[in-house]
Amino acid sequence: MKLYPAMDLYNQQVVRLEQGDFKRLTVYHDDPLSIAKGLVEDGAAGLHIVDLQAAQTGTLYHQDLILKMAQQLPVPLQVGGGLRSYETAARYLDGGVAKVVLGTLVFQQPDVLKRLVHTYPGRVVVALDVLDETVRVHGWQDASNHTVWQALEDLEDVGVTEVLITDIATDGMLQGPNVTLYQKLQAFTALHVIASGGISGCHDIQQLAQAELYAAVLGKALYEKKLTVKEALACSHVASSPV
Repeated sequence: MKLYPAMDLYNQQVVRLEQGDFKRLTVYHDDPLSIAKGLVEDGAAGLHIVDLQAAQTGTLYHQDLILKMAQQLPVPLQVGGGLRSYETAARYLDGGVAKVVLGTLVFQQPDVLKRLVHTYPGRVVVALDVLDETVRVHGWQDASNHTVWQALEDLEDVGVTEVLITDIATDGMLQGPNVTLYQKLQAFTALHVIASGGISGCHDIQQLAQAELYAAVLGKALYEKKLTVKEALACSHVASSPV
């Protein structure tokens, strides 16, 4: 199983939310590039970057910073948050970002998703942010009309190969991931499932690896010093692979 250390950006700072709530935001660092370099030095073979302000507003608030990271870091980045048009996604993909992570756009502009998948094969990840098996959009603020099961079937038809599934109820809580949900989803779909939300330590990583998931995103546990990237990789019993 691959492991992707995550970095959430807000006001040019590294932060984390609890259950997607912007009122429950913790600031960890004010130098994201330095932190990213530290994660790479500790063994990260790829990073998962989210522009939270873009997810909230639709404006790419951290575009310059993220493109700078893509140019300076020796590992691939997958980037999400506020990518709600073909042009904004292409800007990152053409600027050195390895993969884009799309959420709201998937449901509001399915034709744009198809065009991106066709133009940039293998470089589009779809984010399904799930609460009570319903997909939420606009930075988790609004419910969509799709269940996670319906969404997975639709994405297979489009040609998407990877899906990042965040269980909102566990995200940022350090109380363990919803392993049962991820097992059901991976059994249901042929897509590569990337689990996100709730990892608190080595045991959680081992459970996800045993569930034979494609990858997992590791966030708050790193910043709360529950474990390091190096320790997380050892827990998964496999070397981290590029995005």
